[in-house]
Amino acid sequence: DEYAIIAGERRYRAALQLGLERVPVIVKTFSDLQRLEVSLIENIQRENLNPIEEARAYLFLLDESDLTQEELAERVGKKRSTISNSIRLLQLPKEMQDSLLAGEFSAGHARALLSLVNPADREYLYRKLIDEELSVREAERLALELQQGKGRIKGKERGEAKERPIDLIVLEQRFLEACGTKVKIKGTLQKGRIEINYHSMDDLERIYHLLAQEESIEL
Repeated sequence: DEYAIIAGERRYRAALQLGLERVPVIVKTFSDLQRLEVSLIENIQRENLNPIEEARAYLFLLDESDLTQEELAERVGKKRSTISNSIRLLQLPKEMQDSLLAGEFSAGHARALLSLVNPADREYLYRKLIDEELSVREAERLALELQQGKGRIKGKERGEAKERPIDLIVLEQRFLEACGTKVKIKGTLQKGRIEINYHSMDDLERIYHLLAQEESIEL
């Protein structure tokens, strides 16, 4: 019979270097798809993957298996929103994906790029963050300025939006990514209130459990 290591390759090699002749193993029968799934999940959990590599691994697993995003998130020990936000990185143009793959900017910068619908705005921000090495916060601020400069907010609402601290608008976007629903922060940097949209009782319970979990939202 032939056996293949699908998880624990590094531990096996370390045992060889130590001169161990026997090591504990678990023998299981897997289909080709199951073997690939286990191997990829271990790599995601243990390797320091680039954001694009990680996103491609998630998408491959979802396409080739019957796993849902929720099930995949549970398998790799992450939140569903983390999986969906990771896969969104693959919506970037190839040039931007290649830059992210090369480590020229971070996943935080990529989220700022994805917030821009207009290709010209996205390209402008991309060039700025590469040429000027913008921080994530600077990229988020510039993305918001580009959005507002396209006339999507008019009249009284435009005046109100300009008066609001950019930090609050940035946090609204982060809440949206974390909760998967529209969030409105009303107030100042010192005090105010948060309004969270929900569309059904199940959606409300999902948001409640998300907020109730310790360190469940990454802002």
